[in-house]
Amino acid sequence: MNLRFEIGVDLSVIFDLRHRVLRTGKPLDSAHMPGDDAATTQHLAVWLAEDLVGCATLLIEDGGAAATGCEFRLRGMAVAGAMQNRGIGKEMVRFMQKQTAVQNSGLWCHARIKAIGVYLRAGMAETGDLFDIPKIGEHRLMVWRP
Repeated sequence: MNLRFEIGVDLSVIFDLRHRVLRTGKPLDSAHMPGDDAATTQHLAVWLAEDLVGCATLLIEDGGAAATGCEFRLRGMAVAGAMQNRGIGKEMVRFMQKQTAVQNSGLWCHARIKAIGVYLRAGMAETGDLFDIPKIGEHRLMVWRP
């Protein structure tokens, strides 16, 4: 699969995919996340030929004591329904790990229960207990350090 990773795209490029995958049945504005519009935030688009098949957002955000050494947060990661379970998510995480490693930083995220395997396959570690994000579901803190 010949994926093309494009970092630094405008939020509008990925917003519809993020909404369709992560906020199905919820209002469109529910897909807007804190930090989306910050000058330091970077949005990632993943293309297969001309089709947008994945997206994610990289923010500078403190993850607390459990994520010491991880200055960057990965959030809003989504893979188009028909393209799921093909390794795209793992490749997206690895791409973001490379982005943070050049900054001498790790990466953290709140992973949905059903997606934890993706992060584990990319070398991230589970940290702490499960917790609930209202109207979204159970999550676990995941961290990766270079």
